[in-house]
This record gives sequence, structure tokens and C-alpha cells, in this order.
Amino acid sequence: MKKGITSGLHWSLLVVALFLAACHGRGRTAKPPAPKAKDIVEQPKELNVSIERNLQTALEFILASNGVLNDSMHLAQDSLVNDIYQKRSFEPVWSSQDKWLPLSDSLVDFIGHSKELGLFPGDYHYNVLKNIRAQTAQDAQAQKDAALWSRGELLLTDAFFRMCADLHKGRLPFDSVTLRKDTLTVAGYLNLFDTLWQAKDVAGLMHSLEPRHQGYDSLKYGLQNFLQSIDTLKRYTYIPYPAQTSADYVNNLKQRLFEEGLLNSPYDYLDTTSMKLIISKYQRDKGLPETGKLNSTTVNSLNANNWEKFKK
Repeated sequence: MKKGITSGLHWSLLVVALFLAACHGRGRTAKPPAPKAKDIVEQPKELNVSIERNLQTALEFILASNGVLNDSMHLAQDSLVNDIYQKRSFEPVWSSQDKWLPLSDSLVDFIGHSKELGLFPGDYHYNVLKNIRAQTAQDAQAQKDAALWSRGELLLTDAFFRMCADLHKGRLPFDSVTLRKDTLTVAGYLNLFDTLWQAKDVAGLMHSLEPRHQGYDSLKYGLQNFLQSIDTLKRYTYIPYPAQTSADYVNNLKQRLFEEGLLNSPYDYLDTTSMKLIISKYQRDKGLPETGKLNSTTVNSLNANNWEKFKK
């Protein structure tokens, strides 16, 4: 009798567990499928329709993935981007058929000169956008790739909103001292996009968002003079100090030595003796005390480049 009661109890618990699992499963939304890497159309007239479909699919995936489109593309303003295309039934806004509109040219050009405003072009997908635009201009197959055009659309719209935010409030997080009450609302950002398409003036709109302050103007003027005084602004790997023994630290150090021309490849294997010889050579070339060790003087020398000056 006791055995029968125990067995019945087990079955009851199993039924309850299955019921709860079924209820939980019904409440869970499946993640949308990843957007296509390629979507080649046969006829040019089909391109816009296919772009619309790709934009909708990509945005559904991005919103469910915290802004991530793929390993190399992340939208910082995914909700605003989605609002723009939803409002327009997912029609492309920066291109028509197989041509980028002049306003998109103006935005990419402005991003390329954003260093003059103390911003980093890479924050606004600059290199990826240039690559997409080059492909769609030079490659006949890429010109018919609706997935590629849709990625360009999304990145341009995201770049626009992120640059508006950074010019209006700065690209660094606020603290309790610099807390501002004039942060743009969602409606404010969307109005800026409408204003852009009415005025067709990227530079004018962006400059209107800059701070109106004498100190800002002085910094901006000094930055422009600095940029004019150097040949190129090349990015270098920053090496913190004190030195560490972690794999990431060593890899960054090898990358920096490669940038200095002391390694043929940042992936070369270096034992302790080889590393000491390379650091000694760097110290000797720079007129530093030749210790073969990564001391503060050597690290400061590695970090004393125009890229770090620009960042500061």
C-alpha cells in the first residue's frame, strides 16, 4: 500500500513538472533567425524590396541580441534605428536602388573628419562603411547584394544617432558633477533625423549640437592646430604600467613592439631572453638606459605618441 502511494506521488509530481515546463515554454519567445550574409537579387528593380525585407529581419535579430548584428558590427542606438525604419515601413533612407544618396556621402565625409571635434571615426563604423561603399561601387555582385546594402543602411543610421549624442553631451559618461538636464529625448533624436532630411545639411546640424562655451572653442581650436602639426594620426596600442605577466598584457606588448617595427609579426613567439633583447634595442634606439626590462621610463616612451596625445 505504501509503495502504491509513493508511486502515485511520483507520477503526480511528474505531471506537475511537465505542466509547468509547458507553460514556461509557451511564454518564451524564440530568438529571431540571423539575417542573411548575402542576398543577391536578379534584377535591379528588385533591390529596394529585398533591402526592406533584409532591414526588417536584421532589426528583429539586432533588438533580440542587445544591438549585435554580427561579430564585427554592433549598433549603439538600436532602438532609435528601429524606430526610423519602422516609421518608414523599412524602406531604405540612405540609398535608392543601387545608388547611395548624396546625404549619405556627406555623413561619411563628416565622420572621416570627426577627429577635428575630438571624436573617433571608428566609433561611427567609419572603416566598415567605407568598405561597404567601395564594394557597392566597384563590385557588380555586391551591387546586387541586398543584405550588404541593408547593413550599410543600418550602420549609417546608427552612426548618425551616436554622433548626435556624442556632440550634444560628450562621449564620456556623466558623473554627479557634470550631470545635465538637457539630454535629448527619443522624440528629440527622431526630430533631428527629420530635420536632417528637410535641410539636407549634415555639417550644419552636427555643429548646432556642439556646446556653446569658450573653453570648448579653445580646446577645439587647439586640437585642430595639433592635427595640422602632425603628418598622420596613427593608432598605437597603449601599454599600462606596472607591467603584468598575463597573456593579454604580453600580447598587447608584442603588438606595440610590432607597431614600432621591432617584430616581424605580433604573433611571433618570444621567450624571456628574446623579449629582453628587443626591449634593450628599443631603449638603445631611444637613448634610454639599456636595462632590457620594461620599466616606467620605457613604458612612458612607448606611450609618448601622437595617438595618446590626441586621446588626452
